Amino acid sequence: MTRGTVTGATVGSGVLVAWAWNAAVPDMPMPAEVAAVMGAILAPVFEVAVAVRDAAIGRLSQSLDGGSHQ
Repeated sequence: MTRGTVTGATVGSGVLVAWAWNAAVPDMPMPAEVAAVMGAILAPVFEVAVAVRDAAIGRLSQSLDGGSHQ
């Protein structure tokens, strides 16, 4: 996995966390700094999810091709 993908996941997850929090608790908005830290904490989860997805797609592709690529 490239470093840019992990950075993108960090930024995206921080924005998502802040948006969800602010929608759920509008009286106490989440500061951007807290959202950034939450994104950094969640980034490894995204990295694992992408790795699992890539492995599943690879296995599915191999099974559909009959394992002819070696």
